[in-house]
Amino acid sequence: MASHQLYCRALLPIGTDRAQKVSNGFAINLQSDLVPSSYLSLAATIEAFYNTTPSGHANPISYFLSQSLSRATNACEVAIYDATGHLGVGSKLGPPVFVNQFTLGGGDGNQPLPAQVASVISWRADYGTDVEFGTHTRPRADDRARIFLGPLSVQTIGYSTDTPPLCEFTPAWISLCGAALEQLYTQLGTLNPVSQLCVWSRKMAAYKPAVDRSMDLAPDTQRRRADYRPRLVWTPF
Repeated sequence: MASHQLYCRALLPIGTDRAQKVSNGFAINLQSDLVPSSYLSLAATIEAFYNTTPSGHANPISYFLSQSLSRATNACEVAIYDATGHLGVGSKLGPPVFVNQFTLGGGDGNQPLPAQVASVISWRADYGTDVEFGTHTRPRADDRARIFLGPLSVQTIGYSTDTPPLCEFTPAWISLCGAALEQLYTQLGTLNPVSQLCVWSRKMAAYKPAVDRSMDLAPDTQRRRADYRPRLVWTPF
């Protein structure tokens, strides 16, 4: 029985234009031969990260995502790529081996933040004896992975207790994101066949099991996120 390295990409359309999509990627190690039910189980687990409310929380991740993201039926999708044998730098994945559509859960209806504003959730592998940045404990790039969550609702934003106060995410949003990633990690481990959330190191051509998670308190920006609004028209003086 061979293990397979899969790359699962969640695609969430912005507005009514399905060509404009927010993308998040999850490296998954599947400890089994591939069968159609394996793909379907993985796709459902990725969907649950967005749409299923973690224990101890009142709403799922999708509730706090901006209304600019489409809630149309089956507008979103999980595309799964077989990365086995294509882990190194420059190796091409080719087309997805499985695609499954899903519907993003309803939002809170509050004012949206700019499309570029996002939350960053990170996870890392055991970096062991890898050389780090001096005395710092931040893992180097090939030992960590991250996703950008957004566009977001204004309800995710609060202020720190500093003087003057700084803009940061609310404790409730931070807690929810951590619980949703924990839920994903746990569900992967209970699938049949068993799967693992990993860090994909192209430099080392390896998938490394995730061991820790973290999240930035301050909002981040994702400049390449498409702006689907029309440009202003030049008007003569």
